[in-house]
Amino acid sequence: MLLQAITHCLDLLIRCLITCLNYLQRSLQAVNTRPKDALTLVHEDQPRREQPVPTSDSAPHDDPESSAIESRSSDAPVIDTSTGSPDAQAAGFPSAVDAAAESSPETVDAAAVWKPRAFALIVAIDEYQHSSINNLSGCVRDAEDFRDFTVKTRGVPETQIYTLTNGEATRDAILNAIYAKLIDNPDIRKDDLIMFYYAGHGARRPAPASWVADGREIETICPCDERMTDSKSGERIEAEDR
Repeated sequence: MLLQAITHCLDLLIRCLITCLNYLQRSLQAVNTRPKDALTLVHEDQPRREQPVPTSDSAPHDDPESSAIESRSSDAPVIDTSTGSPDAQAAGFPSAVDAAAESSPETVDAAAVWKPRAFALIVAIDEYQHSSINNLSGCVRDAEDFRDFTVKTRGVPETQIYTLTNGEATRDAILNAIYAKLIDNPDIRKDDLIMFYYAGHGARRPAPASWVADGREIETICPCDERMTDSKSGERIEAEDR
């Protein structure tokens, strides 16, 4: 079996090489048989014009073509007709964008209409309200670094980034921000990028019955009011097994 496989691979390789050589040979033949440039042919086929020899009896004969050529002095301004140059644009020459639009208008139109956008919700907690939870250090700083990267490197507008840190990041505030700034945000359209960044304590708790989870547990985040009493429901805000 191994010998057959090797033989088959070698056969395929030889066929590929033969195909490449044939293609190269045809390309060289096409180059060698290509006709001369049209301008060169016109120049060679055009009959040579004999200039009349002026005599003392006759006035000099003005050749309009010769006059036009001689009237171009070395001091005449030279117009830059390269694509995209100011002279070319002033003279009506197409720019690089115009040329691309003529060659593939669908691509240019799509690039003009589609612009990648991103929205982010950043939550970072160093300081927790309940005394039984150890405070952290570096979470807020990491979130600031992530925000700077998103704005300066990825070009996301600051108006599309929402941040909750320390005392701002309560359970209710995080949930409200997820709905208002991400899920129900009317500015977010199809194919927009949505990012949720969290830095802080985490926990595990039993997964809901309808969820598929390894070990029947899911990982959760801990808001800054973790283990505190909810002012609305009177229940303790807690995720098990921090």
